[in-house]
Amino acid sequence: MKIGIVLPQHGSDPDTLRRTVLEAKESGVCSIWVADHLMGRDDPSRPILEGWTSLVAVAAETDLQVGTLVLRAGLRAPRLVAEMFATLSSIATGGVVAGIGIGDDGVIREQASYGIAFPARAERIAETRQTMQSIVRHAPGVKIWIGGRSPEAMSLAAEAGGWNLWGPPQEFASALRSLKEAADGRSVETSWGGSFPGDEALDALSDAGADHAIVAVGAGNFSDRIASLRRWARG
Repeated sequence: MKIGIVLPQHGSDPDTLRRTVLEAKESGVCSIWVADHLMGRDDPSRPILEGWTSLVAVAAETDLQVGTLVLRAGLRAPRLVAEMFATLSSIATGGVVAGIGIGDDGVIREQASYGIAFPARAERIAETRQTMQSIVRHAPGVKIWIGGRSPEAMSLAAEAGGWNLWGPPQEFASALRSLKEAADGRSVETSWGGSFPGDEALDALSDAGADHAIVAVGAGNFSDRIASLRRWARG
């Protein structure tokens, strides 16, 4: 199972991001990811570095795979997203993953505060599909993962060939079974994402069949988290 990290965007600064990427690369981490939020979900007043800008900046300084976990469909027009990924792909030498999410009610306040509409679920699903199609057409070579465990997300992930489950690691195995049913024999790259789950949970994720475990690290603990991940990877 490959190990990735989500950059510490909350309460952070550009220098902390650069140091996180450097330590991750030296520790054998395989990929670098960003979340797509414009404010903190628990504390909207907490400073946050915008994810896309941060990802492009670090992509120029590393040969690791980079990606979004997850880019929110509906926040940007599908064709714009495809052009952004095409540009990122020309900068990132280690490969790019377009992780895309349908979005949930937890981001309504965030989008409203920026004057961005939050459409009904059916429209968000349609926009997710349009974004997938636009990336395939205009950003060839960029992998696509769909985040979520709803039937709609599973179906889209099966089409895209990549999937992420963000949340409690103990839910991964059952969600993976649902994904396999939706995939109906098609190959899908699988990943789990969340806070550092501990060694036993990482073992369980690996045993369940996760191709990637992607761990969010904080601005204040990224060194300790990366060191823990390195110890686990080395067995």
